[in-house]
Amino acid sequence: CSLYAENFYIQNYDVKLDVAPNGKIHVDEVLDVYFTSPSHGIMRDIQDYFENDRQPWDPIVAKVTNIQATDLHSVNTDGDYTTLALGDPDKYITGNKTYRISYDYDLQYDRYEEYDELYYNIVSAAWGCNMDNVTYSVTLPFSEKVNGIWITAGDFMTSDLSNYTLSEDGRTISGSYKDLGA
Repeated sequence: CSLYAENFYIQNYDVKLDVAPNGKIHVDEVLDVYFTSPSHGIMRDIQDYFENDRQPWDPIVAKVTNIQATDLHSVNTDGDYTTLALGDPDKYITGNKTYRISYDYDLQYDRYEEYDELYYNIVSAAWGCNMDNVTYSVTLPFSEKVNGIWITAGDFMTSDLSNYTLSEDGRTISGSYKDLGA
């Protein structure tokens, strides 16, 4: 997204996370993209490498597997991201295009013994384009109470608390954002 931000913006970005008891996350994304000028598609960067603040010599690496996507041209796992190239190198797109992406995300990292932490950036710093509308839902493998959930939002390296709703059964957290800048 960041390389081609001037060529498109995201009208709607819907993310659904389904968390397994072992912490593995199945991710489903739907991106309604509007291309402002001819383009071959988009690059979707999924962050899979993190510095470990407790043990700097031992980075945290997530496993991104079972990738499926609309017009998936290639997958690159070099660097700090799993990068999906979505589009056709022989065709140009203008106007509206919907991409569907799904994958499993396994961080295998639980740094707190007192409680469980789910660490996943729904909209990460890797996104470098404007987003008109973002919706998300996170389905947990167990029920949770409102006071047991802490969701943060904000610019890179901030942790402001975010508004959300919790389903009646206490398993699904959902929320939305409007007009996110690059």
